[in-house]
Amino acid sequence: MRGKVLNDTIDKASLNLVNITFKKGAITDSNGSFIIPVRLRDTINISAVQYEPRQFVVSEKIYSDQTVYFYLIPKITVLQNVDISNTNLSGNLLSDATQIKENAHLLPGDLGLQENTAPERTREERRLYTGSTRGADQVGRYNARFDIPLAAVINGITGKTKRLKKHIAVSNYQTKVWQYRDQFPDEFYIEECNIPQALIEDFVYYAIDDEELPSTDKVDKIKLFAFFMVKAKKYLDLRATEKQ
Repeated sequence: MRGKVLNDTIDKASLNLVNITFKKGAITDSNGSFIIPVRLRDTINISAVQYEPRQFVVSEKIYSDQTVYFYLIPKITVLQNVDISNTNLSGNLLSDATQIKENAHLLPGDLGLQENTAPERTREERRLYTGSTRGADQVGRYNARFDIPLAAVINGITGKTKRLKKHIAVSNYQTKVWQYRDQFPDEFYIEECNIPQALIEDFVYYAIDDEELPSTDKVDKIKLFAFFMVKAKKYLDLRATEKQ
């Protein structure tokens, strides 16, 4: 399948596309164009530093046309607010910075409340929780006989719950890729593994789909180093074969 990212305000080269279902990857060229193998109903994930991640499913029309065009949402970094007072500033950043006071954070323990020990949910996990619990009903409506939230029933029938679970799986997979990619600097992949910088993330996608992948719980850098070196040769051989 051929495709193209249509954004024209932000660089669209070297974006990573991964067919999550088929375990195949691709990289956009300087024009935002790409070619990636797909099958009907495969899930495609697009990720880049400057854009919000996006996923779509290969529909019958996309599979028939073998072409897809789309826009990505630019990623916006929101900076924390800084309170500026009427303090006289000297123009020396080092000395002026010490005069800016941060607001103290009020914690639950300060009020005698129990601390929240639940693990922090990702955005996709929060959406799934909201869509499958009583919290999804804005006015608290639910089936009193069976104590089942109406929105959870509706989401189950329409397939929204299933889609949210798929989004969580894709998000977790992307997080796993970043965890392994960040174990080494780019110089390691470029100089030791001979992987071009634009293909580093694509290589990590390929490498982690291996049963012998070392765990990130207690990473043995030497073992992971050797693992990536072996997988790099196989990855480069595979790409050379695909270009023939």
